[in-house]
Amino acid sequence: MKKVVKLSESDLENIIKRVISESDYSTDVERPTSDRERQAKSLFGDKYGSYIPNDVIRYIRKNPAQFFKKLYQMYGDAAYDYLDKAKNKGEN
Repeated sequence: MKKVVKLSESDLENIIKRVISESDYSTDVERPTSDRERQAKSLFGDKYGSYIPNDVIRYIRKNPAQFFKKLYQMYGDAAYDYLDKAKNKGEN
């Protein structure tokens, strides 16, 4: 027995809008990559760089404070030690 589902026009519009907006977050979207995004992707090196989705790179580039906040939540005060080591490594 087939089930019939009736949708109003507004329900159909909402479903279509949701599907279209979800496609904006696909890694297959053909958008030009900015210089900052290329720099961020190179941080992961050749071994892991190809596995990082472009959407993740864009998130890191556009939300660096949120990214560091999450790192601090994971590592606590040791996150400062890692930042200090990275800063001092460039000075040597």
